Amino acid sequence: MKRLTSLLIVVVVLAGFMAACQPETVEVTRVVEVEKEVEVEREVEVTKIVEVEKEVQVTVEVEKIESTPIPEGVMQINFWNVLGGWRTPILEGLVTDFNLQHPGIAVVNEFKGSYRDLIQAAIQSTAAGEPPHISQIFEAGTQLALDTEIWMPAEDAVAQCGLEVDWDKYLDAPLNYYTIEGKHYSFPWNTSSPIMYYNKDILDAAGLEMPKDPTFEDIEVIGRALVDGGYVEYAFAGLNHSWFYENWIATQGGNLVDQNNSQDGRVTEVLWDSEEAKRTFTWYLQLYKDGLLIDSGIEAWGEVNRIFLSQQAAMMMYSTSAVLKVESDARENGFEANTAYIPAPADVERQGVVIGGASLYVAKGLPQDELCAATEFMLWISATPQTIRFHQSAGYFPSTKQAVDVLEAEGWFSDHPDQQTAIDQLTETKVGPATQGAKFGALLEVRTIIEKQWEQMMADVDAGMSVEDAVEKNLAAAKEASDVAIADYNATIGE
Repeated sequence: MKRLTSLLIVVVVLAGFMAACQPETVEVTRVVEVEKEVEVEREVEVTKIVEVEKEVQVTVEVEKIESTPIPEGVMQINFWNVLGGWRTPILEGLVTDFNLQHPGIAVVNEFKGSYRDLIQAAIQSTAAGEPPHISQIFEAGTQLALDTEIWMPAEDAVAQCGLEVDWDKYLDAPLNYYTIEGKHYSFPWNTSSPIMYYNKDILDAAGLEMPKDPTFEDIEVIGRALVDGGYVEYAFAGLNHSWFYENWIATQGGNLVDQNNSQDGRVTEVLWDSEEAKRTFTWYLQLYKDGLLIDSGIEAWGEVNRIFLSQQAAMMMYSTSAVLKVESDARENGFEANTAYIPAPADVERQGVVIGGASLYVAKGLPQDELCAATEFMLWISATPQTIRFHQSAGYFPSTKQAVDVLEAEGWFSDHPDQQTAIDQLTETKVGPATQGAKFGALLEVRTIIEKQWEQMMADVDAGMSVEDAVEKNLAAAKEASDVAIADYNATIGE
């Protein structure tokens, strides 16, 4: 209980740091959401792939699924998650279908706001003796979740319930991320990765073509041609989010932290002074100094999207989970949006991406019947038929390799080439410490630190400092502050 209380304090502190950094949603002029009715073909096959969705271009209204009282004798399983907004009916539909197929179980979908809110609430609820059965924990909270000691490894839950799962069926990138010291701690579910979007119409007008895997140098050349030619005000809309900086470092093979990027032990320092970090920020800051980059602000998801959709900038970094949404919004605003891999330096071997999104954790200490019911649901919702449905509607990557094969066979990726680009970037990622992601408890605070230092880099350049000096100065400051944050966190949990 001592560790639980200490970590609650840590989470509250981090929530304070990040309160102004939550992804936001904005309305953009002439951006219209269109819901699509789907036909569901049901087949019974040995592979158990029983549902394949096909789009029909019909505009319909999505009815809100009202919760119904749980019948007496039916076991309630609480599923805490953060999928709100337009994704809520999608998740409600999945939960309803599971409950219909499992009449003795009633999974209750509970929206908990942000990922940080969910972790904090779960710690408080567990301390009060009422843990949520299932929690959707984002990738940046992995080490924090482990340090709370309130969730059990998914692998142990499966074994304890006498269930079977072929872990190799999951896509390699998320499976490797959530495998800690050789043990599978959670079920991969709503996985995403960063990707670059670009305005194809603007590039076509300038007679330019975006490579599938652009380099830092490609972005500079294309950006300069677009701006100098008067085709667009800015080449690149920048979202000040550490996730993108971490990915640019990782795709060069660089580690974010020590201990072999956290794979070999408890993290003690952040490597903001690495060559990969310096190369990343030098390139990015030069874009800003040259007038090619417009910065949207710290974690200002809505603002960078608005800049791109208003065609103020021709390129932006964003999430793969938004591919279908960005494509649709771009069409409503009169242009075609396409995707490309995240940029990387020309003189390094591209390693791939570090995932984002979240996975599903089961609470420790549950009664056996509740544990097994919760585990059954997590297996079901991450299985191939459900993950195909989730991908095609909610936008996240399908969780299993078989789902990718089915989607390819059905022509989904041929019909949605930007989704093909996204899945290719993920599946081509090389497994290694850099791309497995840095897992440490102070990650959220460290992200805030580097995002503030990026703002200072821009201010320093505006004041006349050279790009090289601004990068050197601010990365040193970021490292010093980050290392203190890590030491404080480790001390809090008694490490």
